[in-house]
Amino acid sequence: MTGNKDEKIPLWRDDRFWRIALQVLAVLGFLLVVGVLGSNLNRNMQQLGIKFGFGFLGNAASFDISESLIPYESSDPYSRVLLAGLLNSLRVIILAIALTTGLGIAGGIASFSENWLLRKLSRVYVEVVRNTPYCCNCSFGILRCSSVSPNCQKKSSGRVRYS
Repeated sequence: MTGNKDEKIPLWRDDRFWRIALQVLAVLGFLLVVGVLGSNLNRNMQQLGIKFGFGFLGNAASFDISESLIPYESSDPYSRVLLAGLLNSLRVIILAIALTTGLGIAGGIASFSENWLLRKLSRVYVEVVRNTPYCCNCSFGILRCSSVSPNCQKKSSGRVRYS
């Protein structure tokens, strides 16, 4: 007795159905959790009298930024502060990408060098960087940068103003 190929697999035994059904259930469960948390947040913010939105971006920031690519004063709104911070971050990101690309290319060229010492030094550098955990590399970088950065000893008045 051979099975008929025209027979359909029952829905509760069909793997394709269960794969899709479980994904739909997972998405619905996620949306339910987000909805409950959002409702709870909204209710609590209304009880405290806090407005939800981006209206604060027009308020004066009332603090300074030490370095900025665009002109900035403490009376500028928060939106200007966010723009200045974004531009500062992009400046650091672009500089870091350029420097690490240059270092990688130099290390790659040095590893194929005819000079025995240069080739061995580049291989040792690559092995040390590869086999050191990322957290240790970050800690070493932070310590190295903080040792050459200027010491900021400016005292504040002790008051913090929130607007």
